[in-house]
Amino acid sequence: MASPVILDTGHSIDDLFAIALAACSPELHLVGVVTAGDDDAARARLIRLLLDAYGRTDVPVANGSGTNPRADFYRRYLEQAARADALPPVPEQQAADFLYSRLLRYGRVALAVVGPLTNVAELLHRYPDARERIGHIYFAGGWITQALPEHNLRLDPEAAARVLETDIPFTALGYEATRGYRLLRPHRMQLETSSAPGPRFLSAIYRAWCEEFSDPAPGMLDPMLITYLCGMAPAEFETVPVAVETEGPGRGALYRKEDGGREIQVATKMDGSLYIDFLTSRVAPRGPEEAEINPSRWTVDLRAAYELEHYPGWSLTKSRHVWHMLALVVAGRCEVAMPSGRHELEAGAALYMAPGDEVTVTSKGGMRAFWFYFDVATRTDDRLLTPLSRLPWPRVFEPVADIDRWQALARRVERHWLHPWPEATLLCQGAFLELVAHLCTRAEEQQSPAEGQPPAAVLQAKRWIEARVNESITLDELASSVAVSKYHLLRTFREAFGVPPLQYHRQLRLEHARRLLRLPHLSVREVAARVGYESTTAFTRAFKREYGVAPSDVQAGAMPE
Repeated sequence: MASPVILDTGHSIDDLFAIALAACSPELHLVGVVTAGDDDAARARLIRLLLDAYGRTDVPVANGSGTNPRADFYRRYLEQAARADALPPVPEQQAADFLYSRLLRYGRVALAVVGPLTNVAELLHRYPDARERIGHIYFAGGWITQALPEHNLRLDPEAAARVLETDIPFTALGYEATRGYRLLRPHRMQLETSSAPGPRFLSAIYRAWCEEFSDPAPGMLDPMLITYLCGMAPAEFETVPVAVETEGPGRGALYRKEDGGREIQVATKMDGSLYIDFLTSRVAPRGPEEAEINPSRWTVDLRAAYELEHYPGWSLTKSRHVWHMLALVVAGRCEVAMPSGRHELEAGAALYMAPGDEVTVTSKGGMRAFWFYFDVATRTDDRLLTPLSRLPWPRVFEPVADIDRWQALARRVERHWLHPWPEATLLCQGAFLELVAHLCTRAEEQQSPAEGQPPAAVLQAKRWIEARVNESITLDELASSVAVSKYHLLRTFREAFGVPPLQYHRQLRLEHARRLLRLPHLSVREVAARVGYESTTAFTRAFKREYGVAPSDVQAGAMPE
């Protein structure tokens, strides 16, 4: 069973992502959230809405103490986010009282602090015996290798100094481990295109934050702490005697103090290679096909690169390859025949073929082209590499106007491939990755989906279903939502995804239920209600039919992950 955790947050946008991640992570038993203080508790009420959107109505929220330099932003956003009669009430308990009540209820609790330590210091001042009930303090803050002021410490260094006077086990993940991480375009798209309530709420406030503070990619430091607690960011630590500077220009700096410093664990190195992917997959979960359209998860391995002159009348008949293949035409033209149709390629165009695809290429007047053969795999959250059978590219890329730039980039790849000087492998890989990145952009700009992509109405129906995992739906409702005949929808949906729409919905509900059943604080009846089953008996019957075990067996640990 997961140990209880209380999340103590600050005021930045990445704190909200940390809350969403903690709410979506079954590895953590989240028993409460406290916030940085503001007079009308706007941020605490906004967090209440965020948790509710993610279905975590069981997690209580308390308003905190201390400063909140972004209070005006949250106040304005709260007024716009919901009607006045739909706003959650101001939390009844303040942070210190709330924290102590949680400690009394759950015993030894871990505090995950991603804001200033104000609330923790006030708790220890008002309730001295609380230090015996806190199992560990995990703090996202400090910059010990630079001994410079860090944001969370600078807001209240006196509170940090008081907390460090205790003997509570303390671990700090500072700027050394957490700086530099941001949402990339594929991650933002995954967040923005999700139709589920939680991601929609988080995406809206993320956009508002970026516009308000003219920051197109705010840092995602704080969710790294939650990722570490979930076991998805292995770290190396060093025991360091430290102190906090509370005066002068260094106010807010955590520094090494060999004589008389408090010994804490400081993260010296963290493996964040999958961090942003993991964060996005949890707060905006999508189907497994998302890995194939997210280049940030790809591992690309170039196998061969050639520039070839093809004589007039040259023909390649029904060719197949075991690798992905890309041909960039730089002079002349050719005709391409494949099972899906025929195409003409002129200078500046490109042909993409997936492993096993069959293609016939003929050039009546001759042509010159670069040919690249490569493997692509995607990294999963458990660090495994899975080969991709097809990239989300069109078979044919339309001609570009700046042929010279494409030709120069392709020639760099080919030159480094052919010349075996020591650094050539890295230079070749870098140039080819640049070429792949440009083609990903072109694929989006071209807005020509690859053959076999489901029709727009089917994709819309899929998103509509995914947004209603906790509801019962009918085929009539679904067909009406996308304005097509239910018989046409039934056929095209099955063709696209292999199962009828209502079966897909049932599988999603039961998969969501399976994850919820691993949370120790939810009963079978509560899980059934959360996924839209009015009867526990009906839920148990459906679950057992899908997985072969009863819901109670999952709670008992009888069903493997």
